[in-house]
Amino acid sequence: MKKQEYSTFDIAKIFGISRARVQEWIDREYITPSLQKAVGKGRRALFSIDDLYCIHAFGMFIKMQFHRNLAKDITSNITFKNVGSGDEDYKFLSIKAQKINSTHGFMFLRDVSVLKNFDNCSDKVQVKNDEYFSFIINLLLIKSEVDILLENNGE
Repeated sequence: MKKQEYSTFDIAKIFGISRARVQEWIDREYITPSLQKAVGKGRRALFSIDDLYCIHAFGMFIKMQFHRNLAKDITSNITFKNVGSGDEDYKFLSIKAQKINSTHGFMFLRDVSVLKNFDNCSDKVQVKNDEYFSFIINLLLIKSEVDILLENNGE
């Protein structure tokens, strides 16, 4: 059974990043703990399993060279509660972004929507159209990658 809460130390260990990086992301509000914010002396930030899925997605978008603010905007629109949970589950995320500054990557979020199946996608591949881009992200894959990382870390 998965843990119910994860600390910044857990996140650093699970994702193989430094605690300083995790803390920087928290300080800049790129990621937000949903269970408890580290306010005051002796309190620590506590993250849920859904937070971990969003953190993994955030890191994925950074590796895709999305600007951190855009990655934050996208992940703040994702909920993993209904991803792969049954008949009413959602499996894909459709992202439309506008490139407004080539040195900073994708900067302006146009639309984020969840989809139940790939057939609902208007753009099935990355499409460039007058500086607008569409991406389809497999939410089930993100969820399963985190679950594997948790298993490998004994969580």
